[in-house]
This record gives sequence, structure tokens and C-alpha cells, in this order.
Amino acid sequence: MPSLSFKGIAHPPARADGRRDHNADLSSAEISTTNLGRRGGTDLLYEHDHGDRVGHVTSSWRGPRGELRVSGIVHDEQMIERVKSGHSRGLSLGSSVISDMAGERVMAMQDELSLCVEPRRGGCYVDEIDGKRVLRSHRASVGAPPPPPPPPRPLPRSLALRLPPASCANVIS
Repeated sequence: MPSLSFKGIAHPPARADGRRDHNADLSSAEISTTNLGRRGGTDLLYEHDHGDRVGHVTSSWRGPRGELRVSGIVHDEQMIERVKSGHSRGLSLGSSVISDMAGERVMAMQDELSLCVEPRRGGCYVDEIDGKRVLRSHRASVGAPPPPPPPPRPLPRSLALRLPPASCANVIS
């Protein structure tokens, strides 16, 4: 049976102020303690359809910028082609959120991870397929020229090249 291994970002870093944009968003502590590889791996679905299980998550960990990173295996042949072609490289956490009567979050659980065309959370994409990097980020302002480089800093006196004064220089004519 063919398979495809992948790695990617399932959730961006939590907000620095600790607030959530959505009740299902994870805090920094939740990102650190989430284990999507438990009990044989969390189901990997296509577009949150529980009737379309396409693989499983093998592990999750906190990435270098505080994001939730995942690795997994896709075993569905049609989904393998969609991922390879770039059609479906988005990653989306399927979460159950329990709220109190006032609508405040009490707790949340990650039920599944889905491959999708367009994730709700920005930056959540497959970035490695079968050990090969498939996503690169380039951040540039559109329409604005780059800022000028800073002026060169003078060297400290201890490192400055000692040159004779201009009046002592030999002039060749």
C-alpha cells in the first residue's frame, strides 16, 4: 500500500497576550502539551469528514517559534496525489470545545487533524513531504521600496586602520 509521510504546522504560535481569537485556539501551554501521536495517532481526515479518513498523525511537538508542529502518514492514494500536486496541503485541527452557559470556554480537545485546501488559521500547511522541503516563506512588503541600508558604523579606535595624515602622503604626478 503506498504511503506519504509529511510534516507541517497544525497551529500557529499562541498570541503573546494570552487571548484567543477563537474558542478553539490553543494557548502556549496547550501547544506544549498537545500529543496528537497518542494511542496510535490521531485520525487524519480530508476536510473534517469523518467518513474520509486518509491517514494518521504520528507525533506533535512545539516548534522553534512556538507553533504546533506535526508529522503523519497519508495512506489514501487519491489524497497522496492531492498533497503531492499542492491541491490539499492545508492543515486544520478539528477541536471539540466545551463552554459554560455564558459561552466562555471551559475546555477543548483535539479530535482530529484534517488535510484541506485552505486552513482557517494562517500559516498552517504541510511543509515537508517524504523528507523534502515543499514550502518556503518569503515575507516582503508589496508596493513599498525596501528601506535604505543603515549607514556604515565607524570602527572602534582600537580597530581603525592607522593611516598617515593627508599632508604626509606621497603624491605621484
